[in-house]
Amino acid sequence: MHELKVIEGQDILVTCSYTAGNPPSTTVYWTKQNSYFRQYQQNLTITNVSRSDSGTYVCFAENTYSSGRKGTSNNTLQLDVQYGPTVNGQTVMVSEGQQARMSVTVTSNPASNVSWFRDSNLLYTQRFVNKVSTYSISRTQCNDTGRFRVIASNGIRNNYSTHVLLYVYCSPRLNPLGNSVDIPVGNNKSLDGDVTILSYPQPNYKLTLPNGAPNTHIGLSISTNTTNIFRITLRRSNIQPEDYGLYKLAVSNGYGTSTVDIRIFPRSRPLKADQVLAFCGSRKAHVTWQSSYFGYEDQKSFVQYSTNLNSVVYSNDSGITSERIKQELLHVTVSSLQDSANYFFKVVTINRYGFSLSSVVNCTTDTSKEDTSTAHVTVGAVLGILLALSITALAFMCYKYLKESKAKKGRSGPYDAIEKGKTDDTNPYEKYQYRETENHELSMKNLYSPEPKQKDQVIERLYENTDPIKSPKDKIKPKIKPKPHKIPKPIS
Repeated sequence: MHELKVIEGQDILVTCSYTAGNPPSTTVYWTKQNSYFRQYQQNLTITNVSRSDSGTYVCFAENTYSSGRKGTSNNTLQLDVQYGPTVNGQTVMVSEGQQARMSVTVTSNPASNVSWFRDSNLLYTQRFVNKVSTYSISRTQCNDTGRFRVIASNGIRNNYSTHVLLYVYCSPRLNPLGNSVDIPVGNNKSLDGDVTILSYPQPNYKLTLPNGAPNTHIGLSISTNTTNIFRITLRRSNIQPEDYGLYKLAVSNGYGTSTVDIRIFPRSRPLKADQVLAFCGSRKAHVTWQSSYFGYEDQKSFVQYSTNLNSVVYSNDSGITSERIKQELLHVTVSSLQDSANYFFKVVTINRYGFSLSSVVNCTTDTSKEDTSTAHVTVGAVLGILLALSITALAFMCYKYLKESKAKKGRSGPYDAIEKGKTDDTNPYEKYQYRETENHELSMKNLYSPEPKQKDQVIERLYENTDPIKSPKDKIKPKIKPKPHKIPKPIS
């Protein structure tokens, strides 16, 4: 028997050799065992040989001699068609914790060496495989879900590969494992963050506030990274201060539920100070504002001021204020300002990522304390002069009234007696005569200075002689009260 090895796809030509008999006329043909193949020619010819052509071929040589008898001779050829491996994989589905038995069918001639890989990691190698190759995981985990690569080689064809898919049903959880995710927001104030979830099948998701209230501002979407890894994206443009904080992301499927803490915080220049107010006094101003601090990045602030709203350059207040309490009300005093000037103020807030400027407020400083004191002195002097004039006018009116009373003649009554000295009573008014000075000013020296020895009597008689008189002619003319002088307001 002769053996011939050929590679699939080649052409073959095999000649059947024989020695002729007597008579020399010979018939030559080829057959294949266990088939209907028959080829009447000396040469066995097969083009583009395939693996199905493998087998045992027999060459026959025949002649006819002596009364029709046939003489026969044969020779055997073993045809071995060799080919590279083909591998057929399968899909395996198990629940987390169960055993996974994965296998492939390998067809090749000669037998192949088979290797199992997960990504680029070699898991297992099996030699001279020509039927089935198997790899097992005794206790599966959620992250075992995925593709396993199988590579077969036999020298005719090397590194022929296929994949086996393993699906492990499991509840969703954060990937990599953990309980929380931090999502920073940059200077553009846009939220665009991802949360990676390990799960099979794809989970449902819901974002809520810590108190359970539903989320109404942040948009969510989900996409698939691989078979069991999903990306949940959180987005919001122009994020507001109230959007920062802690959220709860609930993820669930038919195999379980888990909750992930989501912390959204700024990693950018601070938000601008709010509620900025300015109150001016004399050569100084008090500036107040509400801190934009939210408990994430350390930040400081200071006040700038200028007398020109559109000025490019603002002066800095020397004080630096550390902001460490959320929404704290802060204030500074800016000193050494000009009198009666309009100032514009703004609060500069800084952290390690940059700075922000508040809205501009303004106020006007007062006049200085020195000017105010001078105004008060001037007002006091004017009031003093007015008071002296009022006293002088009152004395003059009293003098005029008494003089007119003495000039009256022929009248009866107590005043006539007092004037003529015809009464026996002691007259208290005789001791209180008005006299004019050399400067013709009214003297009131004795008006309120009775003699000590008759003090009580004078006071008593004074009230006795000032009783109302019933006669219209004898009525005493009432004193005219001077009009009060209006005191001017102090100059502010």
